[in-house]
Amino acid sequence: MAGVQQSIQNRTPSPQIAKRSYTYDAVMRLNNIESCLIDMKKSRDEVITNIDQVLEREKTKLILEKEKSSSELRLSRYRAEIADQNKALEEDRQRINSLRENIRLRRVALEDARSRYQTGNDYLEESHKLLERARVDVLSEALFVTTSKLCARQKELVADLLTIYPIEQVQSESFSFKILGVPLPNSAFTGCDEDQVATALGFTCHLIHMLAYYLGVPLRFPMTPMSSKSIIRDPISTSLSTSRQ
Repeated sequence: MAGVQQSIQNRTPSPQIAKRSYTYDAVMRLNNIESCLIDMKKSRDEVITNIDQVLEREKTKLILEKEKSSSELRLSRYRAEIADQNKALEEDRQRINSLRENIRLRRVALEDARSRYQTGNDYLEESHKLLERARVDVLSEALFVTTSKLCARQKELVADLLTIYPIEQVQSESFSFKILGVPLPNSAFTGCDEDQVATALGFTCHLIHMLAYYLGVPLRFPMTPMSSKSIIRDPISTSLSTSRQ
């Protein structure tokens, strides 16, 4: 407690020491500084007010400038996109023109091939006609030659048959003949030698059979030549009699 009182006493100024007072000049300087500070504050407020007014006046212009910049940016982007689209469109047009040209060339080639095909087809048909005519002519000529040779050969074979089986008319009787020197009665066999008649009929059957074979003529009544034992069949009468039975 005594220490506290002592410290208080030490802090308390002594009334005997006199303090120096402010001079007139110092007071005036402080006053001037205060006035300068007030003026600076007013100037600052005026500058701030002017800046606010300028900003307020230029606010619409700044907004328009900002929108203009944004619009110019979008416009440049749109122009770039339009340029890309025009480039792609031009490439598509070139591709379409190329395809059209290819189609045109293919059509021309197709028409040319069709024309060549038609020409070849016409030539082929004409060749077929000429071939048919030539074939007909060749076949006709060959047929004519073959027929001529066949007729000549048939004449030779008939002549040979007439040489092998000569037929002579009996002078004393009409419609009476001899074949290979054997008498061949017409239809009346009374008083004739049966063996000679059978032999003559066998020669006649063989002659007719060979003539039909050489000339290619079918016989209505089939024959089986066996000399005097030759047979002539009548299938029509046999079939009729069988059906009646």
